[in-house]
Amino acid sequence: MAFITANWNPLGEAFYRKVELYQMSWVLRDGLRDSLVAAAPYGGPIAVMKESQCLSPSVRPQLDIYTASGVTMATFPWKSGPVVQLGWSVSEELLCVQQDGTVLIYDLTGAFLRHFSMGQEVVQSHVSEAKIFHSPYGTGVAIVTGSSRFTLATNIDDLKLRRLPEVPGLQGAPSCWAVLNQDRQTKVLLANGPELYLLDNTCCTSVVLPGGSPLDGVFVHIAVSFSYKYLALFTDTGHLWTGLANLQVRPAHSQVRPHPPAGKTTPTARLNHTHLQVRPRPQPG
Repeated sequence: MAFITANWNPLGEAFYRKVELYQMSWVLRDGLRDSLVAAAPYGGPIAVMKESQCLSPSVRPQLDIYTASGVTMATFPWKSGPVVQLGWSVSEELLCVQQDGTVLIYDLTGAFLRHFSMGQEVVQSHVSEAKIFHSPYGTGVAIVTGSSRFTLATNIDDLKLRRLPEVPGLQGAPSCWAVLNQDRQTKVLLANGPELYLLDNTCCTSVVLPGGSPLDGVFVHIAVSFSYKYLALFTDTGHLWTGLANLQVRPAHSQVRPHPPAGKTTPTARLNHTHLQVRPRPQPG
């Protein structure tokens, strides 16, 4: 007879065991390359759509909704305009931000619920990038347009659009940006090369990182913790800055030095609020 504690493993002063509850059912024929992917928090549903610019003009993108274990919940062809970003609301509604600024909302089964617009001026300048975020007010949407202007909606259930001030010297999309919640206000922290700016309702303020240096390079990634308390920034020279989101205290500042084979790869980074991953990216040819 097998020893009764054979499948228990020590973890500090406690023991644990792993029990398989179900098997993963993922079957992605083309993988996730060139796809928009949005995963709801806390193991919620996952939406996948192939980016329209990667498809033939005669082929419609397909929107698929899966459970976290890969079981298909809904699938249907996309018949509206090009989508820039997907994301989930706090009530697990799927938000699809289109290039013309229209945001379409669907339920878990793929049934259309409603839509709204991020402003008439967006129709002309188009959405370059978009982010869907959660705050004490609910689910919000932030966009930056082709004319380098930011617009916010802090609560999609009580829609009030805010167009943020212009950023001096910004032409096109910023090198990276993130939405912050500070003092019950929703703000945007963005990088224009090596320079940082903080946008609120009334002004654009230049920001200097505590302990930062102009030699650190161009900011390429910004990540905010789920609680909006902590912040991480990564530069093209491999410098990683982590600190409080109010930019007053700097707990850590380090440098990541990947060493890819000469002439074969260049480093790219994926940053989130818990860890940094640096991996080589093959170069064309």
